Amino acid sequence: MVKLPVPKAMQSMMLYGISLVLMKGVSLLMLPFITHQLPPTEFGRLEVLTSIAMFASIILGMGLSEALYRFAGAAQNEQDQRFQASQVMGITLCMAILTLPLVWTAATVLGDLSPTLFSRYELRLMFTVLAFESCIAVPLAWLRMRDQVWTFFLLTTGRAIIHAGLILWMLYAGKGVTGILEAGLIVALTQAALLLIIQYRDTGIRIQRVNRRAILSYAWPIMGSGLLAFTLNGFDRWVLAHFASLQDVAQYAVASKFALAVVLMMQPFGMWWMPKRFGVLFGENGRDQAARMTTHGLALLGLITVSVSLVAPVFIHWLMPASYAQASRYAFVLILIAALREICELLNLGALATKRTRALMMIQGLSAMIGVSLMILLTPHWSVWGILTALLTAQFIRVLLTWRFSQVQHPLPFRRKALATGAVLTMFAMSLSIFAWSTATQILLAGIATLMLAGCFHHLQLLPGFFRQRTLSR
Repeated sequence: MVKLPVPKAMQSMMLYGISLVLMKGVSLLMLPFITHQLPPTEFGRLEVLTSIAMFASIILGMGLSEALYRFAGAAQNEQDQRFQASQVMGITLCMAILTLPLVWTAATVLGDLSPTLFSRYELRLMFTVLAFESCIAVPLAWLRMRDQVWTFFLLTTGRAIIHAGLILWMLYAGKGVTGILEAGLIVALTQAALLLIIQYRDTGIRIQRVNRRAILSYAWPIMGSGLLAFTLNGFDRWVLAHFASLQDVAQYAVASKFALAVVLMMQPFGMWWMPKRFGVLFGENGRDQAARMTTHGLALLGLITVSVSLVAPVFIHWLMPASYAQASRYAFVLILIAALREICELLNLGALATKRTRALMMIQGLSAMIGVSLMILLTPHWSVWGILTALLTAQFIRVLLTWRFSQVQHPLPFRRKALATGAVLTMFAMSLSIFAWSTATQILLAGIATLMLAGCFHHLQLLPGFFRQRTLSR
């Protein structure tokens, strides 16, 4: 049986959680300050730039961090694991160097096409960061695989703290959106240089033709899935900017940032579990172990989703300028959409285990076509609500198809009735947030609802086993 020591796992998840909140949560932590410094139109423009960055990062990342998990994670010994990691890193570095002149050319073209929305300089700043972003993602993934939690923690929190300080400085200096992009470039290049040195010392960097083809063959469908995912998490800003206004984009973006809290709070579990899941699945009693850990992840997601949906409206009214009050009405649906995306990441293990990444890309493609079609049809009439309806429909379809396909390819023994009951209870608890409560009542309700839901999950045996064992020992 594969042993997963709880104390060490919990310590790793705590450190990953802190580092992730600072690494990826800078936009959320800095949101109140930024929205007070930038008018809604400028904040909406920043969000359009961010959505372009998301699109480009998927292409430039090439799915190589996932390829590292699959090839190095399935290695038979430590020497082979280091060899596979060096191969992935070699491809990553070559891609970064080759794409840099291409993205600078793209920045010139896009800047000339929309000179009123963004400048060539702003796009060059952003694309330069993205060209080397994979040189950050792959070494960080390697640190997670090797359980080098403290190294990961120091490198990511250091970047986040410096980044936040530079943003404050730039905004106080009146540099606006351009200053935010300049701050991002400085910290990204510094972190990339440090990680490349660490990776070279640990594994070296090399490329062999046979391994290169195998790695890219595995990675490109993941990249394709990511591009299709962008249509459901990025393209929406483009549609809103076209059919509505930058003010609507800003309101929608603020609500999205609070929905991001679901993703951030789930990441400690994901960052600990994702690099280990194939090793567990292919180990002794692997299917039962993998189903158990995935179930724990789904239960944790339910608790997080309920708590965030109940407290998000309170924080929006507390922290945001009055001009962003409309965002609290959109937060509930966006939080649910974020939870559905996380469910897909937990349930796709069966497809990834059989290397059927192309099928996942097809599922993503179908849901993306449905989502984009509904966006274009509904947004001209319903504005933000049209976007929300389209995204919710597409993500729900994606969850159902991913679950079905993964269970056909590599079935795991999930307790389906318990999971279905947990899902119904989660939706009921979330629905409490749509009523108009006072601030104190809303906060109290968030705590009570989350605790009661945890008790129900405990009764359904969806939570980790050591809780049940402790109860039985009494």
